[in-house]
Amino acid sequence: MEFSEINPVWVVVIFAVGGIVWKFNGWYHKVNSDREYFHKSFDKLTEKIDRIYERLLTLTSKTIGTGIPLTLTPLGKEVAEDINAKEISNPIFNDVAKGLKDYSAYDIQNECFDFVRKHWESSSDIDRKTKESAFKRGITKHDVLDVIAIFLRDKILASQGKNHI
Repeated sequence: MEFSEINPVWVVVIFAVGGIVWKFNGWYHKVNSDREYFHKSFDKLTEKIDRIYERLLTLTSKTIGTGIPLTLTPLGKEVAEDINAKEISNPIFNDVAKGLKDYSAYDIQNECFDFVRKHWESSSDIDRKTKESAFKRGITKHDVLDVIAIFLRDKILASQGKNHI
């Protein structure tokens, strides 16, 4: 086959297919980089929303005062006595404290709230007590769990010799 026998249509088709493949490759990499950027941005946004939510919970809690450090309100002390928060915090302490050895007091406090609110699976008896206490006082279960988190925080700080008051 000689050069003069090559059909010019096939040459155009080959170049067109090559151009399409090259353009598709560029588009594919741009879309993937945009997706990575979107995921990173979404993760940052989610983190910010979580921080706002945590702050709102603390600000609106009827059992936690805004003192430094966070302390129990009179209602929080009443709830603590009602549910025996000091006893409830003892077994949780064993689960949480060992992972918080090099944490600052602030980070320990945040971890305690996070654990009690989101990760702790209380027994059905404790769950019943916390719900009853919340119902009796017209507060949320989160308000009751905040009391347990304060006791847990204080116990961990005391075990590490960190005076928080």
